[in-house]
Amino acid sequence: MNRLTFATLLLLGACQDYTIAGDPILAGQGDVPDLAAPVGHDVVRLARSTRSDILWVLDNSGSMSEEQDNLATNLNAFYDRLVEFDSDFHIGVITTDADSTTNDGVLLNVAGYNYLTPEVPYADELFRMMVRVGTGGSGDEKGIQTTFSALAQPTPFLQDANQGFLRDDAALHVIIVSDEDDSSTLSTTELATFMMAMKPSLDTEVTFNSIVGPTPDGCSNPDTNAVAGARYSVTTMRVGGIERSICEPDWVPVLDELGLQAAGLRREYYLSRLPIPETVKVRIDDPDGSAEGVLVAGVDEVDAACTGAAGRCFGFEYDAFKNAVVVLGYDGEGGARVRITYTLRSGGTVEETQPAP
Repeated sequence: MNRLTFATLLLLGACQDYTIAGDPILAGQGDVPDLAAPVGHDVVRLARSTRSDILWVLDNSGSMSEEQDNLATNLNAFYDRLVEFDSDFHIGVITTDADSTTNDGVLLNVAGYNYLTPEVPYADELFRMMVRVGTGGSGDEKGIQTTFSALAQPTPFLQDANQGFLRDDAALHVIIVSDEDDSSTLSTTELATFMMAMKPSLDTEVTFNSIVGPTPDGCSNPDTNAVAGARYSVTTMRVGGIERSICEPDWVPVLDELGLQAAGLRREYYLSRLPIPETVKVRIDDPDGSAEGVLVAGVDEVDAACTGAAGRCFGFEYDAFKNAVVVLGYDGEGGARVRITYTLRSGGTVEETQPAP
């Protein structure tokens, strides 16, 4: 059993109120259940997390000037979501330059602050200054290495430089922006395994998000020429998170989406059984009524899929690797309910009820 499967089972066991009515074997009756009937009802009650540690990992090589300008110009789309949902955040910035101990995983200091919190005066302005990390860094980008160094803090120097940034009870969101692939000797599996083991509770969200060149061919536009960020994409798949192209002409939607995630609006929901993917149905009930989900292959398909919908609509993906539903294009309040129904691969259906993302 791989770690993801084990973690999912622990999460379900720890957090769900599982009803065994209708399942004679689980109820101890000893009979074979009728697979044509529903076999269970899962209820998960998860409060929206308001504490988040957000680590931005920015490529500071010579080709990143325009991308840093894009990020800084549109950064309010991210920051305003944290303010809107009264997030208790820590925001830190590192680079992909691992060539010296003074660069490798060390939080950048601006105006005397190694990281930003809601209490820091003019935090939004300092944030924009922080993300302009410059273009004098190594062209041998090692974002996976510097991320590990920042999080693991393996030396007394790093422990001192990054002191106070990480909190055990806060969600962790890593966001990398690069137009090159990673060249670290550290493997994607090593970083993913480390990150997923960092938190004492499986309820505490951990994500690795990538704004990179899309696989397999990268991308280009008048301002950007990016190779495929394959190692970053694999890490996002292993840990979970949002992956978007660095060549997007408009950065506001992706920064808004990342802001919602960092503010604690959960997007990913593990299923308790294995479904037939095309039978998955998702509905969200909130104070404004119900919204129906449409199965899509990515966030770019949501608008087209919802065109002509009679009521409120959003998109969702089914992640077979994690056996999870990923909600896209919904930004309602955390007190809503997500209802997921599907046909089991062996027959029958199960419903899962969770707070909205």
